[in-house]
Amino acid sequence: MQDLIFNLTKGDLEQIIEDRVRYCLLTYSPEQPVQTERADNDQLLTKKQAADLIGVCTSTIDNNARAGKLIRRYVGKSVRFRRDDVLNLAEAKQPRQVGQSLLNGKNKRA
Repeated sequence: MQDLIFNLTKGDLEQIIEDRVRYCLLTYSPEQPVQTERADNDQLLTKKQAADLIGVCTSTIDNNARAGKLIRRYVGKSVRFRRDDVLNLAEAKQPRQVGQSLLNGKNKRA
């Protein structure tokens, strides 16, 4: 991929922004509903929803996020997880034997 380099002055950049804002204000129609629905694959879930979806507890979701297996997405101060990422995590999990930890496969303490 080829890098593009632009030399813009502050005035040029201000003009581009002004033009774009003016265009958005002129074309905005309050009668036209704003699209707020996401496709299922981009749906954002709370920690509880993510845990319920794959049948684990919320601490497992936290542990996987800390381990880098799930990416946290912030909506304001709230944490969300992409539905696809959660489902991919569930598919990647190895079946475990009774008494084994979900994260590292080691045996739990008795």
